[in-house]
Amino acid sequence: MPTMSVNGVRLSYRQVLPDALAENLGDVVLVHGLAANQAFWNLDLIRTLAKHYRVTSFDLRGHGYSSRPAKGYSPREMALDLRELLDRLNIPMAHLVGHSHGGLISLRLAIDQPRRIRSLTLADTRLRGIAPRQILPTQADWPQLRTRLARCGVNLKDDEPEIGMQLLEAIAEPRWAAARARLAAAGMFVPFAAQSGGGNRTAVRWLRLLHETTARADFLGDGQITPESLASVAFPLLLAYGEHSPHLASCRRVGELAPHSRTALINGGGHFHPASRAREFASHLVDFLGQIDRDGDNSTRLAPPRKSDLPRKAPR
Repeated sequence: MPTMSVNGVRLSYRQVLPDALAENLGDVVLVHGLAANQAFWNLDLIRTLAKHYRVTSFDLRGHGYSSRPAKGYSPREMALDLRELLDRLNIPMAHLVGHSHGGLISLRLAIDQPRRIRSLTLADTRLRGIAPRQILPTQADWPQLRTRLARCGVNLKDDEPEIGMQLLEAIAEPRWAAARARLAAAGMFVPFAAQSGGGNRTAVRWLRLLHETTARADFLGDGQITPESLASVAFPLLLAYGEHSPHLASCRRVGELAPHSRTALINGGGHFHPASRAREFASHLVDFLGQIDRDGDNSTRLAPPRKSDLPRKAPR
């Protein structure tokens, strides 16, 4: 897999070219979340997009086959990685698609460089600056989940603001390897459960990243995303969140603030819905991109926002 030196780090990337016989509609860039890598993106999604787009994916610094510097993991620094990668790959404007923390990185770049953004899709992204709490402790099944995790040695408090980070670190530990494999074999999407031992390598790399660099503290930055910056967004924005996502508060708040947003609620989906509900996610994404490319930038941006029946309160 090729690598490229940008912003003082080597990033691993790949590109899939559009179908030679189809209309080339430009670029789509996929940005994965924490503790993952570019293999997170479903191959069927990439093939679908590549019918009309050049599709670029890459490993964030410290992830996958990209290099692991000792520092530089803030959302702004990682957005600069993305910006320079686009420069080097000669991508002047793109549809950005970011899952989880990858959405925060993409949003930071989009706010800083709006002319480079044809559209932005936030897939289950949490924005700490506008929704500092996760909603897991408010869900009806939280006590049972917390009890099951405690039996496995993962103790979480109701007032812990970074439950997701704690869980990612805990399940990356070697003692969880067999459990990860069993759950994956049962058809569930589980971080660090890739076949052929790849998940175990990813888990080890994740733990080293947290313990040997400034990443743990850097990841907690909110990217300075403010209500004012969201209200100024002028590009089409798709908010794709799982029905059972712990980050629906972020989805709801961004939908209220961003004037050209559209919400897609993924039925039965959780935080990792682009992988666990890949077909439904792909359908919403392709429909969103298709509308932009059919109608053009101006008509899409000036159209009134379209919202789903997103629940006003956390699911119980």
